Amino acid sequence: MTGINDIKKSALALGACDKINDVRTIADAINLLQTPQGREFALKTGFPTLKEWRSVADRIDMVDVFVDCGEVNISDCDFIAVGNSRVKASFSEPKQLYHIIAMHGA
Repeated sequence: MTGINDIKKSALALGACDKINDVRTIADAINLLQTPQGREFALKTGFPTLKEWRSVADRIDMVDVFVDCGEVNISDCDFIAVGNSRVKASFSEPKQLYHIIAMHGA
């Protein structure tokens, strides 16, 4: 099982910015990933790896994060899909910019 300190150590080894030091929970790490800087870091480095996502999947209590969830239907929200997840998203009345992150085969 990967802990938050392991995730932070891995991110720092890849050149993460100092904001990673403020991360205390898996939710904090996911929120940081959803920032413009976090998305850029993930795109450049592939961080977090599929193995890291899978090791914390059972501790993710965020509704909008799907790790190996098969087919999922959602509407009107940002989301992250990882691994064996296929998300069908619908947006009824786009009034904002939605952020969609698909990683590691999703």
